[in-house]
Amino acid sequence: MTRVGMIGLGLMGRSIAANLVKAGFDVTAYDVRPEAEGDVQGLRFAKSPAEVVKASDTVLLSLPGPKEVEEICVGERGLAAALNPGAQIVDLSTNSVAMVRALNKTLGERNIAFLDAPVSGGPVGAADGTLAIWVGGSREAFEKTLPVLEAIGKYISYMGDIGTGTITKLAHNVVANIRTAMLGEVLTLGVKGGIAPEELLAAVRNGSHGRTRTFDSMAGKILDGTFDTPLFRLRHARKDMAVALELGEELGVPLDLTRLTLAKLDEAMDRGWGDRDSNVHIKIQQEKSGINIPSVSPEVLKAIVSRP
Repeated sequence: MTRVGMIGLGLMGRSIAANLVKAGFDVTAYDVRPEAEGDVQGLRFAKSPAEVVKASDTVLLSLPGPKEVEEICVGERGLAAALNPGAQIVDLSTNSVAMVRALNKTLGERNIAFLDAPVSGGPVGAADGTLAIWVGGSREAFEKTLPVLEAIGKYISYMGDIGTGTITKLAHNVVANIRTAMLGEVLTLGVKGGIAPEELLAAVRNGSHGRTRTFDSMAGKILDGTFDTPLFRLRHARKDMAVALELGEELGVPLDLTRLTLAKLDEAMDRGWGDRDSNVHIKIQQEKSGINIPSVSPEVLKAIVSRP
């Protein structure tokens, strides 16, 4: 498989197309904006999506969202009408789970494989070919597309059935946006309390959580389930959050996430869990979600977080 189509030449798509060319693929690209073509040596530009289809076995999409993906795939002049059975569409966009599942069903009826494969890494990752790519869909289609994905990404994970790639990306983005909101609370509390922002950064980075990657913390109590051997007791965490909230009120700094987290800790305290590990309140989240997340062995967790 050497013929690849690229639809969408924005900040991400142009670099992705360039890396496909560098990897030796025969690439035909299209963007609704003629000015997006620019100059990528070795890249052919089509006048329509249908023209891309004629020159491609696999078509990659890098589009703004569900509406644009749906229009390109099954719209009046969409890819579905032009693609031959056995072709593949790989959606690199951040889509909706409902949309990718609907497209998978519609395209599958025409014997066209569809993969949801959202990416992370931004324009820099797209340019240097180090994107993280989370893929949902059939294992067969994933294996067939893997050489193409390896030309544009470094961290490629097959997540499971259609939609699981999108679920992974949405979970990742929830982390990103909540983290930003959290940092906003931390900065305003510290700076309004009289600390220079660079000194706050330097000090917090030296704390127990300051240099921990966000998801590395999942490999501790959260996934190994050892809440009864606390590293830090729930009652102490609850006290710290309450004191921080009092300081915020004193300084006139709104701490919405802090208040919400304190409520979660209070709920766990009401269960009599004060002497368990401070992460134990995640069990209440599992209960409310109707899911019991099984514990993961320390060996597996260590292998995951030790990956480069």
